[in-house]
Amino acid sequence: MSTEDPTASELDKAGELERTREWLEKDFDRARNAETAAINDFDKALWLANAGAATVSIGFITSEGATGPIQFYGAAAFVTALVLLLVARFTAELNGSRDRYRRQDASDRFFTKNLPISSLQTIRDTGFKTLKWSTLFLRYAAGMLFLAGCIMTLIAFRPGA
Repeated sequence: MSTEDPTASELDKAGELERTREWLEKDFDRARNAETAAINDFDKALWLANAGAATVSIGFITSEGATGPIQFYGAAAFVTALVLLLVARFTAELNGSRDRYRRQDASDRFFTKNLPISSLQTIRDTGFKTLKWSTLFLRYAAGMLFLAGCIMTLIAFRPGA
């Protein structure tokens, strides 16, 4: 058995195949659960914050004489942030599904085609990285728009006007 890059049949002959299979399953479950939890926690916080801010903005806009043009821009920033969050959510879900499929496919190819264990490195490709960075960019842009919307709304707020 080549110790550097064993195939599935070599691992089977050495009695290590079942341990490798368990490791692959644990790694897959860990990666899926960690990414899902991170996505859900971050998205939940941003969705709640932006939805609340959009509601407050609508309240400002519908009140008579209490709004200026800056508050309209603030409201537009909140709405734009919500749209970016929606696109980011779709992108993250696409990437998560694609990553899960690629992990399953690489694992199946390793076992059925007797490929070396290094073949599992093909799971994360440039498409994964592109979608990951796109999702992060959209989330951070939504966060920045939320902050900009808060600043614009509060700067133009005139109590009692």
